[in-house]
Amino acid sequence: MAKIIGALRSAVVPRAGAFSHLSVHELAAPVIQSVIDQAGVETDQVDELVVSNALGAGGNPARLCALAAGLPVDVAGLSIDRQCVGGL
Repeated sequence: MAKIIGALRSAVVPRAGAFSHLSVHELAAPVIQSVIDQAGVETDQVDELVVSNALGAGGNPARLCALAAGLPVDVAGLSIDRQCVGGL
């Protein structure tokens, strides 16, 4: 049975602002860890991670985010590029 365990987002800052030195996975990892903590699940219970960003980082950002957040290597990553809607 599929379950969505939670959703969070990073803060919104101006382009070239406070987060400009961070890669997408460095920014997302603590957010993902917070979702997992709030849901009360263990990382080995996560089967898939869905990540959306507005300005594509290339490759599969969701996969990089999953690994940076400490999820097991067999967790699939799905990246969604919906521009500004991706942050809602």
